[in-house]
Amino acid sequence: MRGTGRILSFLILLCALASALCACGQAADSSGLSGSYDLAGAADDGLILTDEAATGTPLHFRLDPGGTGIVSDGERTGRVTWSESEGFVMIEGGGILLGGSVDGADLLLKAAGSDTVLRFVPVDASSPDAVEENSADSAENIGAENADVFSWYGWWKITESDGSMPLSWYDCCARLRRIQDSAYQLTVWDEDGSAAEPLASVTFRDEGDGHLISLYGNWMFDDIDFGEWNIDIPSEVLCMENLKHDANGTAFTYSFYLRSWGDRWNSSPKEQLPFYFDDWYLVLLKEKADMPDRIPAAELEKERETIQG
Repeated sequence: MRGTGRILSFLILLCALASALCACGQAADSSGLSGSYDLAGAADDGLILTDEAATGTPLHFRLDPGGTGIVSDGERTGRVTWSESEGFVMIEGGGILLGGSVDGADLLLKAAGSDTVLRFVPVDASSPDAVEENSADSAENIGAENADVFSWYGWWKITESDGSMPLSWYDCCARLRRIQDSAYQLTVWDEDGSAAEPLASVTFRDEGDGHLISLYGNWMFDDIDFGEWNIDIPSEVLCMENLKHDANGTAFTYSFYLRSWGDRWNSSPKEQLPFYFDDWYLVLLKEKADMPDRIPAAELEKERETIQG
């Protein structure tokens, strides 16, 4: 069937968005289109196929305020930019430009030179597919710990390297916030950064019983893809081992080991304690302080020099 072949060919191109990045586009805050969308079907010369019939896999867009967004096929994710003007919508990424119109709450999109129209429908906000980063949480306002917020302190270390990075470890903090019913945002920062300038920012989906898998995000200069990071909650320990980083000519293997904020690490040997455990962490615990948004490494080093001098 000629129509079927054209649909499949186009959808292969569209799925290539999941591994591509783009950095252009217009702000689209006022369009009212921000949100998550699922591919519901495709039509070509009167032939209509559902998402599953066309590709065998789901395809999702998330359009963020400001003209950026995410595309995912369930296994890969990538960035796109988008804009809207007088009802005409454009989405761009990986050298592919999609254009179309708004049909009620749906988006009807096709590529230049293609007769295949893809219908994307809004995803209900309670769906795990409708994951959106909550910009209001980016400042990491500290409050009482509850089932929606988890805080850990510990370290991350480089265990293997191609020589571009030393084999070293760094104190770090992590905060996990529930942003929707089944979606969480993990923010990780070490002694060289802060909650506002994190080492990692990753969105997770709860697969059930508190097992979270990454949907998308970033770590240092690398993207975190679907299923690349896995954590379980509630847990006193946040531990991920033998993770791989390979970006911008830098390759190394790394691990995380953190314990809940407030834990005194009594079961851990001294050589496993974070570097600033005694002169920063325990001091804050005595003050019954919540986890700060920054590890003041420079100030702590000056204090150590003063004491030793």
